[in-house]
Order: sequence, then structure tokens, then C-alpha cells
Amino acid sequence: MQKLHIPTDEIYVAMGRGMIDLLTILPHDQIEPQGIDHVSNRLKAALEERNLTYSQDKWKSFWEYFKPT
Repeated sequence: MQKLHIPTDEIYVAMGRGMIDLLTILPHDQIEPQGIDHVSNRLKAALEERNLTYSQDKWKSFWEYFKPT
């Protein structure tokens, strides 16, 4: 995330409980697109609650990197 220059505040929220960690409990065939879409929407909502902006292009790059792993 840091290599993609995602802002630190956004990384902090994404690494919190109930965000990206949710993807670790899903069966592999449910990660894309359902799991990623769900986590992305949760992250956007959590950032909005904190008056933070979701860096769309940077997160898109992260999700593209994340998909094949």
C-alpha cells in the first residue's frame, strides 16, 4: 500500500478490524469480485465517516495487485 502511495490515514483504516482481514476468511472463489467489492465498499464508508477521501486510482491499483495473490 505504501509503495502505491496510498495515504497513511487510508491504510490505517484499511488495516483495521473488519476491513481487509475479512478477505482471509473467504473461500478463494468468493474473493473476486464479491469479497473485494464488499471490502472496498466498507472501506469507502469508513473513510467517509472520518471525512477522508478514498483514493480511487491508488486503491484500484492495489486491488489489481491483490487479485492474483
